[in-house]
Amino acid sequence: MQETIIIEQQKVEEPEPEEENYEPEQEPEVAEVEPPLKLAGKKRFEGVDSLANNRLIVEDTVNRIISGRECIYGGEGWWKYEFCYGKSVIQYHIGEDGERSEILLGVFDEKVHKAWIDEDPKQRSPKKKRRSTSTL
Repeated sequence: MQETIIIEQQKVEEPEPEEENYEPEQEPEVAEVEPPLKLAGKKRFEGVDSLANNRLIVEDTVNRIISGRECIYGGEGWWKYEFCYGKSVIQYHIGEDGERSEILLGVFDEKVHKAWIDEDPKQRSPKKKRRSTSTL
């Protein structure tokens, strides 16, 4: 299982000068940063050049998650969550000593799922009817 980590660039504050009459020779350039979005407990930046707007990266990420090669991690505070599509959902906490305490919230079993569907066909997703529209 592979975990993807996105490293974000942050503005570094320069220390205040000790002298009262200190004037910097040149103003430092500050990159314009868009307001952060909070997703899964992490701050993400939204913009035209962000990874979230790159179709190839989005498709690759979705494929890795849906295939079960990668899991989704999230949560704020004491408990965090690990969602592995088609496998399991785990609630966990990492203690100060680095030890991980886990609670298994669920496991996906394809055979059990198919048996459940067969027992109650109403649970099956409805098949979409194809429609054709022609314009001249």
